[in-house]
Amino acid sequence: MYMEYKYYYIDDEDTLKGIIVGLCNEIVDVSYHKPNVAWNDEILFFEQEHAKMDGLMLDLRSEDGINGIEYKGSTLAQEIRTRQKEGKMRSFPIILFSANSKLQESLDKTAKDLFDFIQEKGKLDSPEAIKKFRNILLSLSNGYKYLCGLEIKSIESVLGINIESIREVRFIATFNEQLKLPIHNVVKFILTEILNRQGLLISENILSARLGIDVKKSDDWTILLEKVIGLAKYNGVFSDYWIRWWMPLVEKWWNEISPNYYLRSLSAKERTEIIKKVTGLDKLIPIEKAEKSNSDAFWTVCKGTSIPIDTVDGLILANQDNLYPWQDKEYVSVYEVLEETNKNEWGDVASSEKVRLDKLKNIHGNAVRVRK
Repeated sequence: MYMEYKYYYIDDEDTLKGIIVGLCNEIVDVSYHKPNVAWNDEILFFEQEHAKMDGLMLDLRSEDGINGIEYKGSTLAQEIRTRQKEGKMRSFPIILFSANSKLQESLDKTAKDLFDFIQEKGKLDSPEAIKKFRNILLSLSNGYKYLCGLEIKSIESVLGINIESIREVRFIATFNEQLKLPIHNVVKFILTEILNRQGLLISENILSARLGIDVKKSDDWTILLEKVIGLAKYNGVFSDYWIRWWMPLVEKWWNEISPNYYLRSLSAKERTEIIKKVTGLDKLIPIEKAEKSNSDAFWTVCKGTSIPIDTVDGLILANQDNLYPWQDKEYVSVYEVLEETNKNEWGDVASSEKVRLDKLKNIHGNAVRVRK
């Protein structure tokens, strides 16, 4: 049967036949390839097969020198990227597919930048997880094909938005510089700095928090998204998997329906009532604040629980000192930090928050209301 998308899976141990079979369907085909021991033989393999590839899944255990492999997996990925840049190989996504849960931490930035996505094998432990990963593979391949086929790469053609709708001039300048780089660099920037960072683009859960609407309880939520603020939906590259919304367009829509009220300053109930009145959608329910929260002027979600919070009820997470100007910081709720729950999801708070955290520990939960 003809498969539209052909992925090659390179691994020095064939131990995941079940997962590989699960990933395959009438659209995706994943073929296992045991790496050649000799470097030159492996490069010859890619020279012969690259034109058939829509993507590569690569295990890096060869870095440990097992099974007699002469080269590191990262070295192989670097060679492929170099040849793609030179036009000697077809450009396609490369996914780091490893059993090592700490692998991402051990890679330096140069090595990480070689890969479009990192997937731990152990997390593919259910049909839902396998389906999700398959959809990611499809989106990455679609994105590469689209970008490679563009004669002129621009914000409009890549991100699907009129440049005049983006008020962040620093983003425009930075992105235009990125578009001059090889395809895999452009992809990495889009995935890492735009789609997976809240800011210009926001996820649906951030959107619901900012509109103050409870998605699970609101029967009219889908109608609101599709018919009312549908023009704000992201339809650029990788939008077939990464569902996002343009915050500048959401703000434009809000200013049109409620020019006298600043969205950020209103409670969830006030936001919801305005939206209901303007749209006629009665089945919209405001989000209720969590028990330990002080404010229902929601603007983000807790990194540990995804529960909507106002930034005054959260602490800024660590390792966010070098964000781009258009990116929003991530928060964890004060309650999550005090209780130390879901810590594997949020890690640690920023050093600038330590003094505040110590005070909160002393008074156990009465957050100081200072907007970020």
